[in-house]
Amino acid sequence: MSSPRLFTLDEAKTLLPQVRQIVQDLQAAKQQADDARREYEHLDATHARGNGYEMRREILATKIIEEMKVVRQQLEAIQKIGCEIKDIKMGLIDFQSMREGRVVNLCWKISEETIGYWHSLDTGFASRRPL
Repeated sequence: MSSPRLFTLDEAKTLLPQVRQIVQDLQAAKQQADDARREYEHLDATHARGNGYEMRREILATKIIEEMKVVRQQLEAIQKIGCEIKDIKMGLIDFQSMREGRVVNLCWKISEETIGYWHSLDTGFASRRPL
């Protein structure tokens, strides 16, 4: 197993436009899959038959599969860059970096303009501190 990539703050900031787009695409695909899954489950729970029931089930099942493929592709794209998604809904991303001689996570979420926080590897979002 290889060591995780370490980013400088400038490197991580330079990647933000690309990472932001990936996270937006990931969130959209996840939402579409979740919506289709809920509709599928509701349709299935009603045990309705006729009036295109089977066709609608098939369309929803296909939609779920296709959107989850996009989710997987976007997760792989984030992994390929070398950062780590911590929460899809929040759009929370960590970039490992060196700070004061130790490895830490530079912490960013999609609603933030830039990277302004960090936390140690053994803590999370709730423990982040300003840079």
